Amino acid sequence: MGRAGTSPGFAPILRTVPDQPAARSSTSTPNRHQHRRDWKRWALLSLYIAAYGGFIGVAVAAPALLATTVIGGINLAVVWGFALIVLAFVIALAALRLPEQA
Repeated sequence: MGRAGTSPGFAPILRTVPDQPAARSSTSTPNRHQHRRDWKRWALLSLYIAAYGGFIGVAVAAPALLATTVIGGINLAVVWGFALIVLAFVIALAALRLPEQA
């Protein structure tokens, strides 16, 4: 056995890594592309908040409007609710497509 409790097969894992210069962190010096990406993510979040806020606003101000039949006997509340779920997935996919690094 090599070191205490280890087998010789683990020797390559236990070797030391040579000193390397520290990588520059993108958080210490944000660049223009990072700000653009962050702005797009905030815009996507704002879009969802507006859609959800509209749903809540209509539910509070005019609940009878949500009871209106829209498609095949389904009321507006159900259609709008499912649209919010689909919108959340679309926004998530759009946010994932934004580049992580410039």
